[in-house]
Amino acid sequence: MVTYKTYVVKAGDTLSLIARDVVGKISDWRRIAEANAIQAPYTIRPGQSILIPVDSPLTIPITRGVALDVPRPALNIGLIVLAVVAGLILLGTRRNAR
Repeated sequence: MVTYKTYVVKAGDTLSLIARDVVGKISDWRRIAEANAIQAPYTIRPGQSILIPVDSPLTIPITRGVALDVPRPALNIGLIVLAVVAGLILLGTRRNAR
C-alpha cells in the first residue's frame, strides 16, 4: 500500500534531490512527479507542497533531518527484543554444550 508524505519545496530543490533526501532513492523522482501530475520536473517552485509516495512504514531520510515515520521507542523496543532473543539462544547453546 502506498501512503503519502507532504513535502514543502525549498529553494534549490529538484525532484531528484527530494527523492534522494526524503525517500532515499534518486530514481524515485519519477514516482514523485507522477503523484503530483508534474509534467516538467524543473517547474517545481519553493513553497510548493508536493506529495511523496512512501511504500513502507519505515523510511530513513538521508540528509535533510526529516524525522523517522516509525517512532523511536518502537525501534528501540524492537532492538531490545532482538538482543534478548539472541542472548537466550546463546545461553541455551552454552548449556546444551556442557
